[in-house]
Amino acid sequence: MEEDDEPSKTIPKWVELEYKHMQDLARPKFEVHFTHLSQKSCSTLQNLFSSRPDSDGSSKNAEPKAQAFARSESVLELMKARNVPLDE
Repeated sequence: MEEDDEPSKTIPKWVELEYKHMQDLARPKFEVHFTHLSQKSCSTLQNLFSSRPDSDGSSKNAEPKAQAFARSESVLELMKARNVPLDE
């Protein structure tokens, strides 16, 4: 994702749908980390991931989803922080 140039810039709805679709493709027991995002994008996406309504707007019948996280650090920084060898 590109860096936000304007602090007030929001993520378009079609982009939100793409992120949600990637979360849907992962199995519920896994985590999905979206890295190297702007702070504004991280905030928007974390709110999106924490509220997962069904297509009718409710959450009552929602299937379990993989946990998704939006992060400003790079994937290499995340790997180092989690002690994942960089050669893997």
